[in-house]
Amino acid sequence: MAARRQALREITRSGSQGSSEVRTPNNEHNINFNWLPTPTSPEEEVIRQRGRRQVTQSFLMDCFSSPKGTPRLRSEMRGETPPKTPSKSPNKSRTPQKSSPSSTKILATPTRTSPRKRLNLSQDTPDSDTSGFLGFSRSKRTMTQSKKTKIQRKTPPGINVDVALKALSHNQLIELLQELMTSIPDLKKVVGERLPSPDLQPLEKNLNNLQRNIYKSFPNTRWGSNRDDFCYRRVRTHLEAFKKACIQQGRQLIESQQWGAAVDYVMLAWSYVRHLPDWDESTHNCIKAQCFKTLSTQCMTSVKKMAMDIDEVEDIVERLQEMVQDSETILPCLKYSQSLLEKFK
Repeated sequence: MAARRQALREITRSGSQGSSEVRTPNNEHNINFNWLPTPTSPEEEVIRQRGRRQVTQSFLMDCFSSPKGTPRLRSEMRGETPPKTPSKSPNKSRTPQKSSPSSTKILATPTRTSPRKRLNLSQDTPDSDTSGFLGFSRSKRTMTQSKKTKIQRKTPPGINVDVALKALSHNQLIELLQELMTSIPDLKKVVGERLPSPDLQPLEKNLNNLQRNIYKSFPNTRWGSNRDDFCYRRVRTHLEAFKKACIQQGRQLIESQQWGAAVDYVMLAWSYVRHLPDWDESTHNCIKAQCFKTLSTQCMTSVKKMAMDIDEVEDIVERLQEMVQDSETILPCLKYSQSLLEKFK
């Protein structure tokens, strides 16, 4: 390195003084000529003077619209470096490459309207070509709307009535009975005499399933309490479902004026509410308290409007005395039943 620097220093010194130096074979061997510019061929000079090729807009549109316009060709037309073809290896997955913003500037695509906008425009012009272009007409549109209307079909005349009644819904059976009792006045008296008491087994089954869901939703807590805030948040949804069903089923019996069945339902639902979990936080027991309060109100309404004999009153008083231990909300109903029992005596 020192010899090379000394040679360069001698060359610059000789050029500035204009003196010629006799070059010995030793000096020529030590001088480095890499700094001198390399001569270019005439072909390279012509290529450099020609510059980058200017591509017209029509040629670009043909390249991009034709199937031969591969991504490599398109990138070359834009003046970008063509993307490398990924090696087909099983471990590496091909990642999509984002198009450069220059491509959106080069291509001037014509503005097109969306199908939703064309549909909105066709509403103003009834005889527009958009309906035919989309493949439907106004007559077909009205046909589809008319098909959506409910079709009332009549039952065939030779069908068995006992079998056909099983396919009817609850509302259909009520409407059928109301129409028959309206058309035949004597039928209303016959139906009233033979009308059975409501079946409480489906209501009890529903309460049993909802109570089972409550205890199934409890988390596994080995070290802490299973009546804390965390467990309550996990069970709260099922508690709300139980409360809604418990209140709604009793309300349905009250609205149907089935007073005896309503009292039996209150006694039945009270036992399920009694077995609901008691939480550490007092505010979390509001769902259980609301169920007790609503059932007590329903029992009071049913007892006041129910026609009972002395045996039924004694049975109700005995069962209500057991229920007072769970909640004091049933105490007014107990006092009213005891007053009825004193009147019979």
